[in-house]
Amino acid sequence: MNINKMDIEQIAEAARTKSNRFEYACIRGVITYHARQLGMTLRKIGERLNKDHSTVAYYIRMHDANMRSSHIYRTFFKSLTKDKVLKIIEAL
Repeated sequence: MNINKMDIEQIAEAARTKSNRFEYACIRGVITYHARQLGMTLRKIGERLNKDHSTVAYYIRMHDANMRSSHIYRTFFKSLTKDKVLKIIEAL
């Protein structure tokens, strides 16, 4: 999966999917991290991603571990800037 070749709608669809593929979980984790930094509540983020607030809290807790250990997660984090995440959140 090359996130740089995906448009906003494709990324939003990947974030919304029920699949537990690691790449999709990485996208949801990065979106959750940036959305939380922008001041969104866990409940609002969960509503957008079709996840409950405890799952959203899990994505935030796992952010540091994934940044240390996962090359894929770091790549997604570099590709999905705050501006791009704002557009994705609007598309969700």
